Amino acid sequence: MLINNNWTFWKKGEEKKKILVDLPYDAMLREERSIDAPAGDKVGFFLGGDYFYEKKLNLTKEELKNRVIYLRFEGVYHDPEITINNKKAYFRHYGYTDFIFDATKFFKEGENTILVSCINSDQPNSRWYSGAGIYRDVHLYSYPKVHLLPRTFKMRTIDYKSGLVKVEAKFTSKVDVTLTVLDKEGKEVYQEKNQGKDLTYVVEIPDCHLWSVDDPYLYTFVLTYNGEREEKKFGVRLIELNKEKGFLINGIRTPLLGGCIHSDNGLLGAESYPDVERRKIQILKDAGYNAVRSAHNPIVESFLDAADELGFLVMDEYVDCWYTHKTMYDYASHTLENYQDDLKQMVDKDYSHPSVVLYSTGNEVGETSFEKGIAFTKTLTEYLHSLDDSRPVTCGINVFFNGLAHTPFTVYSDKNAENDIKAKEEAKKKREEEQSSGKKKKEKPSGSSDIYNAIANMVGQNFMKYGAKLRIVDKHTKGAFANMDVAGYNYGIKRYKKDLKKYPDRFILGSETFLNDAGEFYSLYMKNPRIIGDFVWSGMDYLGEAGFNSWANGLDYDFANDPSGWITDGGGRININGDWLSEMDYTRVCFHLDTIAIGAVSPHDIEGKAHPAAWKFSRALRSYTFEGYEGKPTEIEVYSHAPIYELYLDDKLLKTFKNKKHKNISRLKMPYKPGTLTAIAYDSDYREIGRATLATANKETRLSLISEKETYKKDEKVYVHVRYTDSNLNIKPLVNKEVEVTKIENGSLLRYGTAARWNKASYFASKVKTYYGRATMIIKPDGNGPVIVHVKDEEGNTSSLTIKIK
Repeated sequence: MLINNNWTFWKKGEEKKKILVDLPYDAMLREERSIDAPAGDKVGFFLGGDYFYEKKLNLTKEELKNRVIYLRFEGVYHDPEITINNKKAYFRHYGYTDFIFDATKFFKEGENTILVSCINSDQPNSRWYSGAGIYRDVHLYSYPKVHLLPRTFKMRTIDYKSGLVKVEAKFTSKVDVTLTVLDKEGKEVYQEKNQGKDLTYVVEIPDCHLWSVDDPYLYTFVLTYNGEREEKKFGVRLIELNKEKGFLINGIRTPLLGGCIHSDNGLLGAESYPDVERRKIQILKDAGYNAVRSAHNPIVESFLDAADELGFLVMDEYVDCWYTHKTMYDYASHTLENYQDDLKQMVDKDYSHPSVVLYSTGNEVGETSFEKGIAFTKTLTEYLHSLDDSRPVTCGINVFFNGLAHTPFTVYSDKNAENDIKAKEEAKKKREEEQSSGKKKKEKPSGSSDIYNAIANMVGQNFMKYGAKLRIVDKHTKGAFANMDVAGYNYGIKRYKKDLKKYPDRFILGSETFLNDAGEFYSLYMKNPRIIGDFVWSGMDYLGEAGFNSWANGLDYDFANDPSGWITDGGGRININGDWLSEMDYTRVCFHLDTIAIGAVSPHDIEGKAHPAAWKFSRALRSYTFEGYEGKPTEIEVYSHAPIYELYLDDKLLKTFKNKKHKNISRLKMPYKPGTLTAIAYDSDYREIGRATLATANKETRLSLISEKETYKKDEKVYVHVRYTDSNLNIKPLVNKEVEVTKIENGSLLRYGTAARWNKASYFASKVKTYYGRATMIIKPDGNGPVIVHVKDEEGNTSSLTIKIK
């Protein structure tokens, strides 16, 4: 059962400020943001701290008699120590591990105290926003003395053609067990009775319905014993790597059309809820992705549950660093001592989920260019194979960075991590001097990866892509790539053709890529079966690495004088509130999901000085409504994989374009004139194969409230979007005003905010200024009836919305 409610929370040193909270509860999101934050832009300028969570739990004599009690924490960041009744019960270092332990001996009859302490004052310890504290669910499981051991009931596909599934289960002692398999409708399709302690079944499912992305069919496997029941859903699917056919799911070549995502949930910070994770997958899948890379830590299991049900693929990644620090206090100090247990916990979580199709041992670990790291690559791969040999293993290697690892320009090193700290301290000292003198100096990037990101932003992404073609890159990647099943290339697309030819047994995955490589990737994928997929950086925007990829408008945001306003990275194809950007339309065109699409750059943004960004492909909007800017310069972007396409404004032909080298984009600068843009795609014989339109909104301006779903369950988070629109709900991106949530009936406001990359406002505020005509609120229903939302803007305009709750 979940034990998320009624925890007492406090920050170390602030014992007199204890409050009652429900979990998950991200402590870092409640901290102040400051230019002096030791981790700076890496974590969105949030300060750190150490925190305590305390839970009182009453247990009766009957609840303890002949029972075994386990506690499960799905995620605590970081170094969680759990004490029960003043006795140390459990400790681990890694902040992203889902762990479970036997807590029976610590509990007593009557009131029990569970105390969880965690550390996040050791800044910097992450290269992105990590959150802090208990940010995922906590469970208590009570079993009889004879019981199924946690995470030992698991299954894998042996032969998809005949529907053969291997099922394993381990008990504390010998017991009579019945295994039953139910189809999606609950009909029994298989049953077997057995007796034993460690049981293994080979189940043949008659007329087996296979699991796939397009048809995610799930069976329910049920174990019953001594009046107890355990069940698990499972989809029958088999992964194969075939040099002639490619990456196969049940014998069918399946491309990994993916995005890298961090674990935060936008306005919610690091807090994870099953319905929110499901929403994230639905947004990504609707947008056209079929996979994610869990950058750069194990993903929460509720995400996998939803991925199984919705038909979505996951590459689950272990860690961002091995034994070389990227930040001064990151996990590099503990990886070598903990990797076996960490990986076992990850595999135990993932094993029976058909959605998990790849394991990744790390991200941009420069150790892979040295002999020790090459050997460690093999160690990790082989250890994962020993735990689960049904999935390929990869590692995301920044091939250009590996080429630099043996030079004075190496990106990641313990020394660089130390220098990052010193640079931050020097910058703070300079700010103090400036405050005294009144003279302002420009902030400079300080971390090693920050510097390379800044260079890439200034000179363009080709700096990294063409650097990857250097001969030294192959020298310092071939050893590690030989020790994994699939070679993970971060920003290495310019090496694909050469390396496929040189290494005939190598499979290549674009483990991290630039967006404008999508067209080239898809063309290469179609011609080369040993290219298996592409994960763009990034699928969704995220908190931290703040401002690196933000083409923010200098007229609206004072980022030049106050960089601490940066809060999100800005490079996602989907923003933190779940809205598609025009870059998502471009991606869909490159993946041949759409034939043609249109975006337009606001004249207001053209006037403003933009913060440069290599990972940001475009600042075009999915709108052609720029009231007040008639006659001012705009830029129209047309995305198409067609060989020829035309752009019209109303009935006037503006230009005919020819697609070159799979770029799939053409741009046209012109004065803004309201109307309807139409783009028409043609094949090589000039026959129309698709069209898209983008029309100016009508004159009426409304303050609109739009619920993502018509009906919510009472335990779901309700997402309501605030938008300035016309009478047909077409967005007006340049209408931006402060909108206050004046009242919520039958619910409470959890968060309220925008997707602005530079944003000084709190996500806990009740007043928000819209960003490109949009804001989003997240509401927790109280279960007493429909949620009714009332808002009012700064000019007195009001709007209300009723959402059904069941």
